[in-house]
Amino acid sequence: MQIEASFKVSMHERLDKILQDRFGKPRNQVQHWIKNGWVAVSGKKRDKAYMPLLNETIEVYVPDREPDLIISHKTVKILYEDTSLIVIDKPSGVSVHPGAGDSSDTIVGRLIWMGISLAPIGLPVRPGVVQRLDKETSGVMMLAKTEASYHKLRHMISNHLFERLYIGITDGVSKEAAGKITGYIARDPANRIRFKMIENKTASSKLSVTYYKMIESFGNYAIMKYRLETGRTHQIRVVSRALGFPILSDKLYGKRSGLIERQALHSASLKFMHPDTGKMLKICANLPDDMSSVLNSLRRKR
Repeated sequence: MQIEASFKVSMHERLDKILQDRFGKPRNQVQHWIKNGWVAVSGKKRDKAYMPLLNETIEVYVPDREPDLIISHKTVKILYEDTSLIVIDKPSGVSVHPGAGDSSDTIVGRLIWMGISLAPIGLPVRPGVVQRLDKETSGVMMLAKTEASYHKLRHMISNHLFERLYIGITDGVSKEAAGKITGYIARDPANRIRFKMIENKTASSKLSVTYYKMIESFGNYAIMKYRLETGRTHQIRVVSRALGFPILSDKLYGKRSGLIERQALHSASLKFMHPDTGKMLKICANLPDDMSSVLNSLRRKR
């Protein structure tokens, strides 16, 4: 990283507005800088809505280069598509968009190769991305095709107007058949790529609300259904670890398993009101073969 600019605050405005005016860049681009930690105010990382004090110092860092968007000559299964949005069945092992050291095969790259036009927001590498799934998580995922639908969908997500159901196989069994866990998720100071549940709110933590229900158990393993009220990074994986039954083969929050190569987590369905028509949609994705194989094996041994 290198310092691109360092200057004193001369206007009492939101951080993203100051940067937009200073550099003449689109608001979503400077918000991308802030989100990625490339902006510091008096040496501290701040939120896009932070209001710097007059004469505070803003430093803007930029990477040597952003990852390239490589067109993937592969396809992805489309579950629903119209002029406003597209919903796909994401395979495990594929990132949603390019990231550091991981850009050769992405969902965005596949859709562009398939001729899908995505919303021109989040360019150059994240067009139309309104929600994301972890690389190893499979299942239902939505992208916007127009700028108008992008903003409407983002608003709906921020206001918890989506019903998101996930299926996970856990390494361990819940003590309760069903429950709700509310708390705050923050980065784990012992491992900066991992998150943890904390009881009390801090400046950098985010509220997390998760409902869970055990569908079936097999000794020390179980099938769990999760419903998200909030959508935090690694939310289900963090919550499951905190409850004592991490997702099977989750190398970051649990341990590797010989039963399956990747974390056994699947986005099963997405229910929402269409942003343009107002029609209620529920879109589902069948459990993938690797997770089905694990369940069949566990049932045979029971």
